[in-house]
Amino acid sequence: MAQYYDIRQFSSEELKTNGRIILPSYQRGIVWKNSKRKAFIETIFEGNPFGVVLVYERDDTYEVIDGLQRLSTMKAYMDNPLDFIGVNDYLEGEKLLDTVIIQKLRSNGKKADDKTVLKERKTFKKKLIGYVKKIGKPKAVEVWKYLADEIGFDVNDMERFTDFSEFYDKFLDMLKFPNILIPAIVYTGPYEQLPDVFQRLNTGSVKLTKYEVYAAMWNDEHYVIDDEEIIEKVIDKYVKLAETSTFDVNFNESDIRNNGITLFEYCYAISEIINDEAEDYSILFPGEKKTTDPTGFELLALICGLSVNEASSLNESKYLRGRSAAFLIGLKNAVVDCVQFLYQSLKDWIIDIKNAPISNESTYQIYHMIMSIFKNTYDIDLENETIVRKNEDSITTWRSNFGKFANKHYLSDVLSKYWSKNRQVSDLDKLINSVQALNKYTSRISREALGDAIDDYYEESHEKAITRSVDNSTKLFLNFLYKLLIKEDRSRANYFRHGEGSFFDVEHITPVAKFGDNEMKLPMSSIGNLCYLPVKDNRSKRDKTIYQYADERPALVFNDAFLKIIDYPSRTEFEFLDYAQDEFKTSFLALIEKRESLIKKNLIDLMMDERYD
Repeated sequence: MAQYYDIRQFSSEELKTNGRIILPSYQRGIVWKNSKRKAFIETIFEGNPFGVVLVYERDDTYEVIDGLQRLSTMKAYMDNPLDFIGVNDYLEGEKLLDTVIIQKLRSNGKKADDKTVLKERKTFKKKLIGYVKKIGKPKAVEVWKYLADEIGFDVNDMERFTDFSEFYDKFLDMLKFPNILIPAIVYTGPYEQLPDVFQRLNTGSVKLTKYEVYAAMWNDEHYVIDDEEIIEKVIDKYVKLAETSTFDVNFNESDIRNNGITLFEYCYAISEIINDEAEDYSILFPGEKKTTDPTGFELLALICGLSVNEASSLNESKYLRGRSAAFLIGLKNAVVDCVQFLYQSLKDWIIDIKNAPISNESTYQIYHMIMSIFKNTYDIDLENETIVRKNEDSITTWRSNFGKFANKHYLSDVLSKYWSKNRQVSDLDKLINSVQALNKYTSRISREALGDAIDDYYEESHEKAITRSVDNSTKLFLNFLYKLLIKEDRSRANYFRHGEGSFFDVEHITPVAKFGDNEMKLPMSSIGNLCYLPVKDNRSKRDKTIYQYADERPALVFNDAFLKIIDYPSRTEFEFLDYAQDEFKTSFLALIEKRESLIKKNLIDLMMDERYD
């Protein structure tokens, strides 16, 4: 049996040599969290084993197959050790700190008790670490002068400075990365099999996602695509990998432009284009952005008639494998067109009065709306490699109706948790293949359907865990309500237009402090207990109602018109604030029920009003 590997060691010092360690283009980015990186460094400093890395040796370089997270963490520590240091990590037990701090406290006439010394010690360490990190290992005398100025030491106290200098030298010495030997398996088999080896032998604690596996598997065919947007995203992938890992990456920009990209790189670029933070439509997609984002892969799978979890089949010849560059560019343009149109249809409703996006909790909801647009705009033929727009007149009519009504269906589905209840792959497939489901966004929602969705939301919001934070569905509800009220009422429109982007806060009408430590388990953050209030008033009044705040500030401009604009209860409706707990609970729930009944009627009336379509 042939053995395609050798056992070897190389020095940690070799990590510092430019070009000695390189990364293949199929490597993913840095995925370890800071806590994992710090724990790994602690393992090394404790002298414990940390596993074996897998590399391929070529032309006096090591190409990393497995071990990127570990090697990049070592390199990151060598480059910036203070990125790994907290105020309590390496500065405990130093007598110098306490003697200097106690001397300082006593000279200022303060009591040097344990609590105060601990607080001052932490301040000292924060200042020390912050300054050394900022300047880059300055000389002891420079640090002493800085600390003397910042914290109030006697800069001319040479005896104390000598103590500090010795302490500082020890501190810097503790930061040095040990010169260790890194055990390695050196792969000696055929180079073209490296991606397969990478896929099978990835041994890190953060496993490859299936999309990252595609990077290793979909590498045998290249497409010369003359589309600068796609090319730039692919190049940027490897530039970012080099920056975050601080290692060279085995890629060449001219090769990408002249010899083409892989299908994985194409799908990756689609994801990056529609999730680009520089483009506002990226806010459509919920969740934290991943190293290899699945959005492009999954949308392309749906467009090709696959399920959302069958993206691996995209590399088959009956789907995207072997397609012409012109077809792939046309497909990319169609996807971006649909995403942009959906964003334009929803943007006024998913960006709140403070100009902040309101995150969606279901990717499937967005996928369904995009597929609704795609199927009513394009005809795609994979076998003949064509993607063409339908009749332009029908597209214009259809999109006009979508722009009028899609936002209302979007809100209704969020409030009723429709996509949380239909979150299975099979559910999405069924709804994408239903003409009725795809076209619902182009017809007016019924009063009954919207009323049922609001009732579902009320029930769910009253039963969920009690918290002062406002969830995304409530933020969306509040945003729709106020933006429609603003359209209806000129005085309200003028009032809200007066403020800048961050001028308003979401305000708890019944102050949160009145609920104690959630002892009464009341829905303090339900829609019935919320409104918008100018930031300056919200922050100043603290745990008071507006009425209590106004009583303390006679100069405050405060009238019935203002109360109507912010939809605030009357003074008499707040009498329950001083009631005993049981009476408080009953009266609060009565107030919420009354307000939510009025809010429901207002919202439905406004959403049914053709003037606001």
